Amino acid sequence: MQYSTPGVYVVEQNAFPNSVVEVATAIPAFIGYTEKAFYKGKELKGIPTKVESLQDFVAYFGEAPVQQFTLATPPAKDDAAKSAPLAVEASTLTFSIRGEQKKYLLSPAESALYYLYNAIRLFYLNGGSTCYVVSIGGYDNADSNQDDFNAAIESLKYEQDPTMLLCPDALRLKEEEYYSVTQQMLKHCEEMQSRVAIFDVYQGAITDPRQVAGDDSPIARFRTKIGQNYLSYGVAYFPWVETSVVSLNDVSFRNLTSDSLNLLLDELNPDAATPAQAGTAVVEAPAKVVPVLSNGDGSDATATENIFKQAIQLQASTVAQLPDPAALQAKRKDINNKLIALFPYYTQTLTAVARYLSTLPVAPAMAGVYTATDNTRGVWKAPANVSLNAVTAPTVSLSDSTQSNLNVDAITGKSINAIRSFPGVGVLVWGGRTLDGNSQDWRYVNVRRTMIMIEQSVKLAARAYVFEPNDPNTWTTLRSMINSFLFTLWKQGALFGTSPAEAYSVNVGLGSTMTADDILDGLLKVTVLVALVRPAEFIVLTFQQQMPGGGA
Repeated sequence: MQYSTPGVYVVEQNAFPNSVVEVATAIPAFIGYTEKAFYKGKELKGIPTKVESLQDFVAYFGEAPVQQFTLATPPAKDDAAKSAPLAVEASTLTFSIRGEQKKYLLSPAESALYYLYNAIRLFYLNGGSTCYVVSIGGYDNADSNQDDFNAAIESLKYEQDPTMLLCPDALRLKEEEYYSVTQQMLKHCEEMQSRVAIFDVYQGAITDPRQVAGDDSPIARFRTKIGQNYLSYGVAYFPWVETSVVSLNDVSFRNLTSDSLNLLLDELNPDAATPAQAGTAVVEAPAKVVPVLSNGDGSDATATENIFKQAIQLQASTVAQLPDPAALQAKRKDINNKLIALFPYYTQTLTAVARYLSTLPVAPAMAGVYTATDNTRGVWKAPANVSLNAVTAPTVSLSDSTQSNLNVDAITGKSINAIRSFPGVGVLVWGGRTLDGNSQDWRYVNVRRTMIMIEQSVKLAARAYVFEPNDPNTWTTLRSMINSFLFTLWKQGALFGTSPAEAYSVNVGLGSTMTADDILDGLLKVTVLVALVRPAEFIVLTFQQQMPGGGA
């Protein structure tokens, strides 16, 4: 500055270098189908949208789909063998009607369910906070396509915030297409280097422990079809879980097909013949016998029949036919409540529908667990030995020996983390490994995610020094800035060591990390070494008897 006028001038000079700010670590991105994708005149389909709460999600993307179910007589064994397996096994209902037990199977009317809405609910129930959602279409989109998911994944390249990637509705796809999407997710995470992908095993709602092992088990197919690339950026969980997300209040006659309602209606008439129903492949669960409560409170059968007919008529009604949405909703609720009060078989059927819809993939719950753990303990704490909220049980109980085959795979190294139920404790996350289970560097989820946090935090802070002079002053500033950041992490417990020197080191300079040619080429190289904490996965207690009175 040139001084030309006599006087006193003040010059402020910065005394401290820029600081490294820890980036957010728990912002998942969900991809799937929604009721709508429109808000205040803006189209949201295919656009990553920031969501802060379930209320935000409903405002932007709408409510849950009305997913219909079929109540049918059990198929013949030959027909069952020919049918495609369901992601969740059908429920077996047994009605005791006029002294005769009749068995029915309840299964989705469509080949696959939509998972995103309930996945978001499960995420928030387990500690979730900010997330991103990419809608790839509405519930009327009958043809799920892997290209839609790949395009949505591609759109997330332009978003810096997300640190996790989940595609719950990809489980609607055929198996080969699902694993094609998972491979694309892993590739995306490796390219971005700022996020991990969380997976569920395809058709992981197993109820028989014998289905966990074997060359053709869902576990074996998962390990084969997910590929070998970028495994350190992937985390998998098994099995699916039974939850309390969907209650009896969330379902109604709208969740049953007209044929299913007619079948229940026929049970009111002792002379009516039950119509033949199409079968569905199932593995039968233990039947529940509901005692006969003739017309519920003893009301006239004709009145109950009329209510059923009103339900069937309302099911076919549209908003266009009944322009008042509030009146339509009130009418539906009134009819549904009357059927619940009058007809026990109807209530039992809706309870089974709610239970079916509440059986969910567990990855969204884990995204919530990651968020809660990061906020309370830090990203360096393994997201394991943590209970799951709104989860009543895993779909299958795993033993120690069964889990050992999931947790450690000597051939592929593709570790799969178990969800287990322990007496008196509840449902716990009982594993904390990435898919790269044989790697000493990237075996643990918290190690991979902590390193991502450190890398991205330092990277963003170092941008301020692009095009600065490549000289000792800049090197010293960078070294001081990174040292200060790592010292804070060490004090918080993120780094291993009794002193900072044992926990980390930062090297930069000519003859240390750079040559003269590097400087001429415009390269400023910094080497950061960190000792990350690892979880105590196996605690070994050694006991030995000693002679009475003997020393230690």
